Amino acid sequence: MAPVSMGNIIGALALVLLLIVAVAWVFRRTGVATRMVKGNSILSVKHTQSIGARERLVVVEVDDKWLLLGVTQDNITNLMTMEKKAELESVKPAPFISSFQTALVNCIAQRKGESKK
Repeated sequence: MAPVSMGNIIGALALVLLLIVAVAWVFRRTGVATRMVKGNSILSVKHTQSIGARERLVVVEVDDKWLLLGVTQDNITNLMTMEKKAELESVKPAPFISSFQTALVNCIAQRKGESKK
């Protein structure tokens, strides 16, 4: 048998530690680690919506209630509390988008008409 040098042992140890760090980083980036812990969680984030550079709206589920939170860089504000819906798919989006699009097109057309006069 060939003698094992101290360099080989240190190299193998460094390789194993690097492999552990790489696997942990991949699990964290892909969300596998949070999905494994989610079963025991009493708090879960249902949806987030960014409304600015450092501002966002967050829907959080706690004990069969949904909280709408306004999150800024400095604080977190509870904007609304509601009972838990059956599922997010049951909530129908308002036809606001199409009406807003129509209103925006009409407004732009009016402005173009005013600028020609």
